Amino acid sequence: MKNPSSAKQSQARKVESHLVTFSPAPPVFLLNRVIETYGGYPEKALSLFLDMNRSGVYASEVTFASVLGSCGAMLALCLWRQVHGLIVKYGFVGNVILESSLVDVYGKCQVIKDGQKMFDEIKNPIAVSWNVIVRRYLEMDDGTKVGFMFFKMFQTAVRPFNFTFSNALIACSSIFALKEGKQIHGVAIKMGFEDDELPCMLHMCASFGDLLAVSQWRDPVTRPC
Repeated sequence: MKNPSSAKQSQARKVESHLVTFSPAPPVFLLNRVIETYGGYPEKALSLFLDMNRSGVYASEVTFASVLGSCGAMLALCLWRQVHGLIVKYGFVGNVILESSLVDVYGKCQVIKDGQKMFDEIKNPIAVSWNVIVRRYLEMDDGTKVGFMFFKMFQTAVRPFNFTFSNALIACSSIFALKEGKQIHGVAIKMGFEDDELPCMLHMCASFGDLLAVSQWRDPVTRPC
């Protein structure tokens, strides 16, 4: 039986071979396809992208989205700064998806200050943007900042994802903010996320040693509304 990983890489090589046919200016859609196919090989995808950029191939927003999506696991900060610079150069500043992806990458590279700076430059952050910054602060064990960004999100009209609530509740457990955690869970209930967030709420109450609350939350009859 053929290894799926090997099959995918073989497919990528076949598509990449077509780039030579169109050299020195292969169509952007073909470049996008090669980068997407190399999704499991971030070093190769990013290397190919940079090579094509040096060859003068015009990169579209879709190209950058493919690069950011395919190479999100590659923690090479110097290379990501190059990609960031190219996004600015090509005039794609203002694309909220690309900007949110950059926030994500900076967070993964543990340069959260740069991630926050990038986030602050987003004119109208969407739910993805907020979830990314909240998640990355949680991974940095900065529960206070998680709470700050989470409550700041509610000053906007953005509707959070259910897992954004989960991240905020986990952060409350880490900084012993039971009151804030209950407030967050109350909002989750009002927005219809009660069942999704119940495990996190139980974990938070247990972390504080509030066994009575754990018992109440487990029972639908006594569960606070």
